[in-house]
Amino acid sequence: MTVLLNVFIGLIGVIILVIFGLWVFFLIWRNNAEKNLPKNTIVFESSQGAIQFHTVKDITNPVLVLHGTPGSVFVNMLFEDIFSDAGLSMVSVSRPGYYQTPLPSGKTLQEQSRLYKLLLDKLGIESLFVFGVSGGGPAAIQF
Repeated sequence: MTVLLNVFIGLIGVIILVIFGLWVFFLIWRNNAEKNLPKNTIVFESSQGAIQFHTVKDITNPVLVLHGTPGSVFVNMLFEDIFSDAGLSMVSVSRPGYYQTPLPSGKTLQEQSRLYKLLLDKLGIESLFVFGVSGGGPAAIQF
């Protein structure tokens, strides 16, 4: 019985070390990844809370792009050329809880819609297309 107990304790110790090692690896990876992110995003401090976004200077035929889960404004930026080739100007946001858009800015779909409306008002956009991917789909439908 003591041999089995020792094996079990040893196995638990190995599992803990592996989990700790993976956590350290993740922290290092995340730190390096964040250093390499594009610097051309803006954080707008609305009356409801902060929202991180990116858009082109001359906005014509705007489309609000809401990323999936997980995701961010940076993932959306991969699609910028596709929208541009279609004659659309992408307004990309980090949804609440991602990167520099804190979760309290929009915990519910209704709050998220209000947050996006405040941003669009600041940008002077009265009408646009909405494109929601995966986890961004419900917020796109609500908006």
